[in-house]
Amino acid sequence: MNYIYHMAIKYSLIKGYLLAFILTGLFTSAYCQTEDASSKEVTKKDSLTTASSTSPSQEKKELRMSLNAFKINHDLKLVSRVRSKVEAKFQNTAGVEISFYRDEVKPENLIGKQISNHKGEAYWIIPLAGRPDSMTSLVFYSSVKDHPDYEDAEETVTAYPSKMTINTVEEDSLRLVKIFVGHPDEAGKMVPLADAECKVYVKREFGLLEVTESQTTDADGNISAEFPADVHGDESGNVTIVAKIADNESVGNVEVSSTIPWGIPTKVDNFYSQRELWSARSNSPISLIIIVNAALLLIWGFIAYIFLEIIRINKLGKTN
Repeated sequence: MNYIYHMAIKYSLIKGYLLAFILTGLFTSAYCQTEDASSKEVTKKDSLTTASSTSPSQEKKELRMSLNAFKINHDLKLVSRVRSKVEAKFQNTAGVEISFYRDEVKPENLIGKQISNHKGEAYWIIPLAGRPDSMTSLVFYSSVKDHPDYEDAEETVTAYPSKMTINTVEEDSLRLVKIFVGHPDEAGKMVPLADAECKVYVKREFGLLEVTESQTTDADGNISAEFPADVHGDESGNVTIVAKIADNESVGNVEVSSTIPWGIPTKVDNFYSQRELWSARSNSPISLIIIVNAALLLIWGFIAYIFLEIIRINKLGKTN
């Protein structure tokens, strides 16, 4: 029995040593693999850091810019437009700050800044009434500088002096729009501008409607166009007539407007303000309001009567 007991103890010890040896080997292998993975991760991070430090900085996108000047009545409107390349195509760019300058791009010549809208356009209005230089050519610049995403861009435009008037007269049952266009000569004297193409429009809700064929000014700088009789106006028949000259080499872009009651009065459709079934709650028919409220009162009256009867039955039951 002692022999068998000692043999069992030896067998157990040998089995324990073998199990410890196997576990030690497994733990050592796992530790080595972890160390290798850690060293590889560190090496990978070092390589990425080196690559990022050696890679060139992100290049700025090309920005295209245009600048136009429009003389509208007694104001000068500067319109600058910016576009950038998106998927190999230049598209309007919003959110770009555009600076406007007079004569030269210098901080002391800055006249204003605007952010481009969804059309990529930024506007700046300059009143011309009372300016001593309103009869001389004015040079303006638009510029984009030090933008984090786009390259610097700059554009210039010259606003030429001009005079454009519009008069409306009625002659022999005809409604005529008479326009005069002039510009200063070398001596600064206002002289008629001949052969200038002019178009007449009517201002609509979302744009301009051309109502006459384009004409060119005569030797005296005049145009006479017949106004059509089928143009609709507002409730009082008022329409805004707009005369425009575009991209003329002598005066550039000029526009003048006048409001006159030559249109057909527009009747306001009060369809939704009537007391009909399809109207809003505030304009519901009186009969419908009375019927609905009476029905609601009747329903709540029955509910109240039922509860009162229940209370009455409960009292009678306690009494009896």
